[in-house]
Amino acid sequence: MGLKKVLNYYSKIDSSLPHFNFSSFEQLEGIVGGCLKTRSPIFVALSESEANFVGYDLAKKAVDYYRRKYNWTIYLNADHHKSLSSVKKVLEAGFDGVHIDLSEHSLDYNIKLTKKVVAMAKTYSSSISIEGELGKIGEGSYQRQNLSKNYTEISDVFKYLQQTGVDRLAVAVGSSHGMEKKIAKLDFDLLKKIQLRLLPGTSLTLHGASGVPDEQLKLARKYFSNIHFNTDLRLAFKKGLIKGISQSTIKPYQYFEPAIDEVEKRVEDRIKMLNSNNKEEIIKELL
Repeated sequence: MGLKKVLNYYSKIDSSLPHFNFSSFEQLEGIVGGCLKTRSPIFVALSESEANFVGYDLAKKAVDYYRRKYNWTIYLNADHHKSLSSVKKVLEAGFDGVHIDLSEHSLDYNIKLTKKVVAMAKTYSSSISIEGELGKIGEGSYQRQNLSKNYTEISDVFKYLQQTGVDRLAVAVGSSHGMEKKIAKLDFDLLKKIQLRLLPGTSLTLHGASGVPDEQLKLARKYFSNIHFNTDLRLAFKKGLIKGISQSTIKPYQYFEPAIDEVEKRVEDRIKMLNSNNKEEIIKELL
C-alpha cells in the first residue's frame, strides 16, 4: 500500500498524515466520513486495549471494506503495543503499521526488543512501517515539570534508530495522552535537535495531539510525518451519543447517528488543521 512512501512524503512538507484512533465501528465510520469530505488520506489505529476490544481481524476487515468501497488511501496502525506476543497478533492480522512502545524500559532493553519486532515484521512483509518510542509521553493530567523529566534524550536518538531500524519514532516533547483541554506546550528547541539526528527514511510521530493548542499544531506539522488524535474523537463521540440517547427512540442506529456526525465534524477540523485536506489525489499519483 506504500505507507512508508506516504510518510516520507509528509515528512518533507508542511503537513502531517492524520492519525485517528477508534474503539467502535461507529467511530470508524465518522473518521472515514471526515476524510472523504476533506479528501485526505488517513491513518486509523487501535491501541492494544482497543484492539482487544474490537478484534484485530474485524478491524482489518472493516478498514479493507472502506478502502474498497471508496477506493481511498486508508492505513491501519497498531498503536502502543508493548510485547512481542501482541505484535504477532498485529502482523498475523495484516496491519499496515505497528507501534512498539517499550518506553517504560531501559534504553538497552527498548533497543533489544524493538530490534526483534523489526526483524519479525520483515518475515511477514517488507512494507510494514514500524514505530518505536523514546522518552515517556505523559498520561492524563498535564504537569509540564513532571513531563520534562521524561522527555526524549537527544543523545539516545541516533543510537536507537541505527540499532533498531524503525521507520518512525514517537518522541516525548511536551504532549500528553488523555488531555481534554488544549494546554500542552511543545518543546520546539528539543524537537529541532531531535530532527537533526534522524536517519534518512525515518520520521517523527506526535502522540497526544488532542491536548496541543492549534497554534502549536501548525508549527508541529512541519516536523511530524503523522500526528495522533484520540481523546478529541472520544469527546466528540460522547457529545453526539448524549444527544442521541436524549431522543425518545430506542433504535440504536438512530442514537448513534449524532455520535457519528460529531466524530466526522471533528475529523474534518483536525485534517484541515494538519493541512492534509485535498491530498488524496496527490498521494494516489505518488503511489
